[in-house]
Amino acid sequence: MTELPTGEGTWAAAAVGTDLYVGTYTPGDIHKVDTRTGTATKVADVKPDPFIWCLDAAPDGKIYAGTYPRGRVVEYDPATGQTRDFGQVVPGEQYVRSIAVDETTIYAGVGAKAHLSPSTGPPAPSARSCRPNWPTAYVASEIAGGLGTTPVEKEAQPAAFDLRTKRVRWSLVPVQGATSISDLVARRGKLYGVADTGVLFEFDPWRRKVTRIVQVPLSAARSGTLVETHGRLYGTDGRTIYRLDPSAMTISTVVDGLDAQAYGTQPLLAAAPDGRALYALRARNLVRVTL
Repeated sequence: MTELPTGEGTWAAAAVGTDLYVGTYTPGDIHKVDTRTGTATKVADVKPDPFIWCLDAAPDGKIYAGTYPRGRVVEYDPATGQTRDFGQVVPGEQYVRSIAVDETTIYAGVGAKAHLSPSTGPPAPSARSCRPNWPTAYVASEIAGGLGTTPVEKEAQPAAFDLRTKRVRWSLVPVQGATSISDLVARRGKLYGVADTGVLFEFDPWRRKVTRIVQVPLSAARSGTLVETHGRLYGTDGRTIYRLDPSAMTISTVVDGLDAQAYGTQPLLAAAPDGRALYALRARNLVRVTL
């Protein structure tokens, strides 16, 4: 287990090589955890914002953080130790709730209305998860927006955003009655998502239909997190880490009893780049789970 030098808690992490970068809240700091030695070092912060909602790593190893309450994107370059502030993504929006980065573009899901940055599409429910898969970015939503806002949709839905035309190609409801899709990953031409009804669904974007489903555990906030590493899929509700077998569409427990304590609604889970380990929280401590 590794104790971070600062922060009341965390719900954002991204891996670069053998290093794991973790974003905290109060204060909003970025820590580097050397997974070989277990040592943690604060490397940057996102002042004046006290919350890091999300992190992602670009192919070149740079780290990107989404913040609250100013809704900013901040870049940290491990090679130079420098940060770059991209400022508020959308004027008036307080949250960058999800972030994804490819070779050329940062994609941010923000605030009470969902935007892809840059985007010219119409307002939609909040973007909960974003997965770029060139030439498409797949975005999953929740109907609730920022605090105090009125939902504009009745059910959550994924959407396909064309990165070349900057337009939404399609969006639809995969799970009836679901108001949030808390995470979404792509694997071998299929999408896998977790709905707040406890359904993990497999979706074929070419046929635009759900092909299979399985029930999975959810956090107290009715959310779950998925990661894909070396063709394998894992998920967590903050208490249990499970493995999804896509061939049989069944789940099996990897480890339980974590009882993660983190402010926010999204359980934390990250995979080592070599696919040999997962990183999660046990209570308030960072733990490595060897696969």
